[in-house]
Amino acid sequence: GGKAESTREPWSSGPELGAGLGGKGASSRLNKIVELSTEELEPFPSAKAVETELKNSLLKVNSSDDWAEQYECLNTLRRICVHHTRPLLTADKGEKLHAVARQLALAADNLRSSVARNAIACARELFVAAGREADREADALTSILIKRAAGVDLFVAEDAGRALQAMISTCSEARAFGALLGAAGQHKAAGARAKCAQFVHRAVVTYEGRALQPLVLERLLPALAGFLGEGAAETRQAAKSAVSCLALAAKGEGAEAERNFQRALGRGLSEADAKRIRTVVDAALAGQSGRGADFRNPTGAAGGVTGGGGAAVLLGGADSSTRGLSRSAALRQSGIGGVGGGGTPAPGQLAGGSLTASSVNPLNPELDETFNVLATQLAASDWRLRNEAITNLVQLVEGKPGAVRRSKHAVGTFDLLSVRIADANTKVSVCALTAVCRLISLLSEGASDSAVCKVLVPALATQLASATAPVRAGAESALLELNRVAEASTVWPLVASSATFGSVRVKAAVLDIFARIVALPNSAKPPQLKHVLPLSLRLLDEKVEVKAANGRLLTALHATLGSAVLDEAMRLNAGNYTKLRAQFPEVVLLCSTSR
Repeated sequence: GGKAESTREPWSSGPELGAGLGGKGASSRLNKIVELSTEELEPFPSAKAVETELKNSLLKVNSSDDWAEQYECLNTLRRICVHHTRPLLTADKGEKLHAVARQLALAADNLRSSVARNAIACARELFVAAGREADREADALTSILIKRAAGVDLFVAEDAGRALQAMISTCSEARAFGALLGAAGQHKAAGARAKCAQFVHRAVVTYEGRALQPLVLERLLPALAGFLGEGAAETRQAAKSAVSCLALAAKGEGAEAERNFQRALGRGLSEADAKRIRTVVDAALAGQSGRGADFRNPTGAAGGVTGGGGAAVLLGGADSSTRGLSRSAALRQSGIGGVGGGGTPAPGQLAGGSLTASSVNPLNPELDETFNVLATQLAASDWRLRNEAITNLVQLVEGKPGAVRRSKHAVGTFDLLSVRIADANTKVSVCALTAVCRLISLLSEGASDSAVCKVLVPALATQLASATAPVRAGAESALLELNRVAEASTVWPLVASSATFGSVRVKAAVLDIFARIVALPNSAKPPQLKHVLPLSLRLLDEKVEVKAANGRLLTALHATLGSAVLDEAMRLNAGNYTKLRAQFPEVVLLCSTSR
């Protein structure tokens, strides 16, 4: 039931997959596995059949020497999770559910990517079907999902991200945060810890005011303080985003929530940790002064979703609905079937988003196959292969722009390139930056998507601090090109956030970039007041290099805004005028005479 012969999986890299893992003839079985989307999973005809299939699958899913049989066992478990979780798996205090989760945790770590992806898809479907009754399984599954989300296989990482988002969306707040922080304690690798921090931020955004529960904050704040002190920039950035979101959520919930949040900052934290968190809180609240607090996109907090294969942008929601998804999320969920995100959305599921059924044609197996091969090459250990893959990617997009625009790869192209922007090899990094500049205008709709910008902008901003001039120039050109095609309200907050939390070089470079953008004839004035001027004021006390760049920006702002520079500065903070007069008297004089 529910089985239909499939051609080779779109995520398979070729017949060589059969060698060594499935024994002789394994590659010939590649065409015999059954690839099912969530919608294609059918229920079993009777309770007795379910019991029998469950028992057999649990016995064989990790013990069989035949990987194709393991794959079929996982398909069986997926059918059971989707259609028979209640009452079968949740009966007897959830012992069967627990048994399934244990086997899925093992299968998700399988060396064969197709088996691992099917196990991860099953984990996502288990969380969606079981809801709060899956709380008990969150710890075991989250640890392996974090590991796979931080791995080098971009497609496995994407699926693991969707499963983690399903866990966050369905489990209780305390259990979800506990599972993520527990995984952080288990994993010592920087990439895995960065993923933990990023999904903690995602959980804060998902739960809104529910993340402010005293018992949650009691464990969450010390962990975030630890993340803020780590060496990896991605981890620190995600932690800053999470703390900023908490502060703005508390402000949005009212005075009582703000008092509880401030009390939590004073309990269970060392003096150094408390100071670290309060610095981020103060910056977030200062950035929102005079405006309504929006914890989802705080000034000074980029989405916290960078690096590691771009997995943060690759997050899909729980598979039960795609309502309200951005175009990028809908595109991603539409093209890889059940393992990659639940198949093509059903009619009516696209309501509320900008995507329409006629605007995307995800069914392009040839294009999917080509992109899968390129993704594998982009993760190669040899820098020459990575460089060649970037060149081939550009040629593919420029050769078939219409087909790429109509597919999920309009977004996925930038996900792939964003990883290579920060490549350790300078030649690869420069090649990736050049590719981004060439493709932004060609795939403007994908590049300007807010989810893509949340990955692309921080990656580009980080390269502004590079010691290599071509890398810095490439990053600057890409940011200016992205500003040309995307809305200022999408790009500017992310660029400003990168400067707020970036190094001295990044701060100075971003201020100079904004000075160039502000001077453009078509530069809109409201975003300048909302995003650029507050950034300039936040950096008034920075070092000499930043101060010089800030002076150039303030001069450019005066040229377009006139006396509004002083008026807005005093409205945001009365102390700003004193600082401006002391540090940039010539700017104050210009603004005063133009009143």
